[in-house]
Formats: sequence, structure tokens, C-alpha cells
Amino acid sequence: MTQPDLTLPAFLDRRKGKKDEPHSARAHAKLAPSASHRWIHCPGSIKASEGIDEKSSVYANEGTAAHELAAICLKTGFDADHYIGQVVDIEAENAGTMFLTKGAPLGDSLTKFEVTDDMAENVQEYVDYVREFSRLEEDREIDVEQRLDMTHIHPECFGTGDTVIYLPKAEWLHVFDLKFGKGVVVEVEDNPQLLTYGSGAARRYHNRPLKGVTLHVIQPRAPHPDGSARSKDYDILDLLEFELDLAQAAKATEAEAAPLVAGDWCGFCPALPTCGAAREKARTAALADFKDDDEWSTEAMTPEALAKVLEEADFILTWVKSVQEYAHAEAVAGRCPTGYKLVAKRATRKWKGDEEEIKGALEIDFDLSDEDILKEPEMRSPAQLEKVVGKKAFKDIEAKLVEKVSSGTNLVAVSDKRPAVKTEGLSDFGE
Repeated sequence: MTQPDLTLPAFLDRRKGKKDEPHSARAHAKLAPSASHRWIHCPGSIKASEGIDEKSSVYANEGTAAHELAAICLKTGFDADHYIGQVVDIEAENAGTMFLTKGAPLGDSLTKFEVTDDMAENVQEYVDYVREFSRLEEDREIDVEQRLDMTHIHPECFGTGDTVIYLPKAEWLHVFDLKFGKGVVVEVEDNPQLLTYGSGAARRYHNRPLKGVTLHVIQPRAPHPDGSARSKDYDILDLLEFELDLAQAAKATEAEAAPLVAGDWCGFCPALPTCGAAREKARTAALADFKDDDEWSTEAMTPEALAKVLEEADFILTWVKSVQEYAHAEAVAGRCPTGYKLVAKRATRKWKGDEEEIKGALEIDFDLSDEDILKEPEMRSPAQLEKVVGKKAFKDIEAKLVEKVSSGTNLVAVSDKRPAVKTEGLSDFGE
């Protein structure tokens, strides 16, 4: 069994005597920091979302499982690969019963996730990064998955910091946020969610000398020109100025006629499919594209015209997708849209029962051998081999035998920080 590195600190929770709750069981704030980008721009979204269940996706649930893996690694000193094969049940009543034994059945559950090599590798990147900062001062104080109180901004504003480290000698805070998603690249600079966490962490240490805070985003699965770990320093005056602006935005959500303002912040809003402002923005954008058919031709498709259509299409597609998902939910609830029906998805075959029982039945009842039943072992991936030989030894192997190959290209806005690729020869590859 892998042993923990005893030279590393055990990042114990500072909430003495309190039950350690799993990530998914923690209370969600009405003015959640994770949604601050939305309610800052659209104060009416808070009232519009009241009473609407926010359904979590399988990707969000997988991210929760990754957060729990990161937390247990930081608290115990074990590396993430120690837990490979174990199953994380994000609906467990407490963190102590969350990690199930290796091989525990997943079933059709969307709340149980096996710790794979890929998950362990990406979570370990976050764990290693945090541990480096934990070594900066011997008397540092560390909180893992600690609730941060932002009620000085608004009574309904609070959240949970992934990891917070206070360095008493430097009089400085470090706030770390693990982003396990890969679909949306998260920027660290002027990020209202991270600034809100920074404000909550600073308030937690209000009775200690404090000059400022460094906000860190660690997003291992989303390529970024600045690397997977990015940070930004803010002094106390910066935080105070942000708090004043945020408090004003939070207060605006209380107005009876708080305005609904549609924009690129609408994507994860629970009220999006039924929002009049979003519908009007989508309608206006669509009409703008087709108001003069005579001008829409190959010659008219200039780079500027295409850019305008693409900008409008992003919002239209987001809104349409939300309406489609809402319509499906309504149909499942028995309120099927006129002219539509629910049909079963294409069925796929899978084994019934325990894997060992299936294997035994295939051997005894059908006279099949292991060679028939099992796949031949594959060559270890670079990440797996690095675990075997160690990072230092693997550097020479990596330099000679490993390459990073992109699977294609994405068309994004020019404001995206990733470098542009040369277009020569791309047509040969179809993407």
C-alpha cells in the first residue's frame, strides 16, 4: 500500500468538532459566488430563478468527485494515485463514507465516479501546486473545503473555498480554486467568483495582519497559454474596492423590478429558457442577421460580417439549447409540447450482474478462456509510466519519446488568450 509523505502537512479542517460534510451536501447561497458574474450584470436573474431547481450535470458531478479526491489527498498526505480504482459517492452523508472500495458497482448512477488514472493525474497537479505553497512558512495556517462567510457583502452571500493558506510572516493569503472542467477556460484576472472568495478569506483573517491575497486558478484539463495554474495578486485596497462594488450589485438584486439583462453570462442561469430578456435578445439577433436577404451572399461574407454572425449565434444557440432542455423536462413531467413525444434512446448492450460472476459463467457455461474474455494489457501511457519511474527519471524519456499532439482546432473569439495556429495545410486534416 502506498504510504503518505509524512514530510507533508496534514491539512486538517479548522472547524473543530464539526462534522465534515461532503461537497454536494453543503448549502448553496442565494447569491452564490460561482454565479456572481451573472447577477452582477443581471440583477433580475435572482428573483427570476427563485423556485427553479438547478439540475447538476454529470460533468459538474464529476468535478465534485475530483474536488473530494483533492481534499482527501491534502488532508491525509496521500497522493491521488493511492485512490485509483476507488469509487467516490458524492451523495454520501459525510466525507468519511464517501470513498467506496475498489470495484464498487457504479450502476447507472450519475453520482458515483471511479478514480481513474486521468482523474488522479489531473487532481495531483492541483495537490502538488497547493503543497508547494504550504511549505513557504512553517507556521502557515491552512483550510481545506472551508466555508467562507461573505455576509458583510450581503446576508445571502457565502461559499466554500477549495484551499486557503495564510502566511503570517508574509502577512498574505493564498486562495486556491480547482477547476476540473475543460469546456470553458477560466481566467483568473478580475474574476468575480475568485475575488469574492478572496474577500471571504480576508474577512476570516480580519484579526490578523494582512497585506493582500493571491488568487489561484488550477485548471489541469483546459489548455491555456499561461499554463494550467494561473494567479493574480490583489492588495487589501483592491479587495475593499471590489467589496463596495459587489455589495452594490448584491443590493440591486433585491429591487422588486430588478432588471433582466441578457448577455454572455446567461449560460448557466436556471431561468434562461423562460426569460423574456433572453428571448428578445435571441430574436433581435436572429432578425438582424436576416433583415436584408439581398445582402447575404458569398461576396457579403466578409470576415467582419462572419464575426458578427458568430457572436450572435453563440447566444442564440445557448438560448435554444436551454429551451430544448426545458421542453424535455416538461415532457418528462407529463407536459409534453404539442406535436412532440418522448422516445427511448438507442439501447446499448452491457453485462448483467457482477463482473466476476459474468466471467465465471462465461468460463463454465460457455467454455471461454481468459484470452477470449480479457483484453490484452496495453502499453502504459506516458502518465502511467511517469508514476512507475518517477518524475525525475521520466524527464529524459519525455524529451526523447513523448510528444504533445493536438487533435484539431477550435474557432474562438480573437480575445481568447490562446495563440493562433498557422492555417497552411489545415484543410488536409479536415478540422
